[in-house]
Amino acid sequence: MVKNDFKTVDEYIQSFPKKTQVHLKSIRTAIKSIAPQATEQISYCMPAYKVNKKPFIYFGAYEKHIGFYATPNTHEKFFKQLSKYKQGKGSVQFPLDEALPIELITKMIQFKLKADLYFTKSKQWQAEIQLLRSILLDCKLEETIKWGQPCYTIQNKNIVIIAPFKTHCDLGFFNGAALKDDKQLLVVAGKHTQDSRQMRFTNLKEIEQLKSVIRAYIKEAIENEKNGVKLIPAEKNEIVVEELESIFKKDAPFKKAFAALTPGRQRAYLIHFSGAKQSETRINRIHNYRQRILSGIGINDCTCGLSKRMPSCDGSHKQLNLKK
Repeated sequence: MVKNDFKTVDEYIQSFPKKTQVHLKSIRTAIKSIAPQATEQISYCMPAYKVNKKPFIYFGAYEKHIGFYATPNTHEKFFKQLSKYKQGKGSVQFPLDEALPIELITKMIQFKLKADLYFTKSKQWQAEIQLLRSILLDCKLEETIKWGQPCYTIQNKNIVIIAPFKTHCDLGFFNGAALKDDKQLLVVAGKHTQDSRQMRFTNLKEIEQLKSVIRAYIKEAIENEKNGVKLIPAEKNEIVVEELESIFKKDAPFKKAFAALTPGRQRAYLIHFSGAKQSETRINRIHNYRQRILSGIGINDCTCGLSKRMPSCDGSHKQLNLKK
């Protein structure tokens, strides 16, 4: 009869054959290296780890396999990579007679930690965000973290993102302009916004009451993405900053550098410059960003050339010492 009253993870691992111990130790090492803050214990008669007092990862050994449990959303995220293994809703079985896919397991742990830290660290809107998350996962979207926020995709295409703000939290639909919006719930974030739309919430009750409607909007967004439905964008209004045009006449290298920027980077600068009400402020903004423009760097870019909001840039790069 298998012992089931282990007190420590060490005791648990040592109770198995050497080959099984190697697999268990590999998973344990991966968890500890990725999430050193996780607390270790025995729960449900197997090694269990918690982050911020919330269940994080479980794993256990059986006669013919290693069971790995990282909650449903993590397994859904890695569904294709795990397709060769026997799975449950929130579990996967790695056969003992095969090499342990430790690289895949490591990626799963990293993803789980990133998502869990986001959903547990937020003090404001936490209940609302958790409910929105459950609705999105029910719609079979893949969860990832982009621009520091939970982003939900299908076939690597962005569908919707959860974003908390001071006065509300919202679902941001990337192609929201193409939605029918029969209930008139979508909001245009700003006057320069083109495709995206926001569905804003100020309390949990609103989300509870609109669950079925939210699902309908999400499903429509998914179908639009699958079918390539896009709203034909209106022609963007040209933004003219007279102060900038005057500076260009006196500073040819600056004009050439600005012209060499991508249209998106140019527009971002023009929006920022034109946003100032006073001419003096507009001129100051232009001068403050002159060196950045000469270096070919966008207003939201790190000096590495990547947007500081992009997941591939960790924000640790030194920013140019410029006033904004």
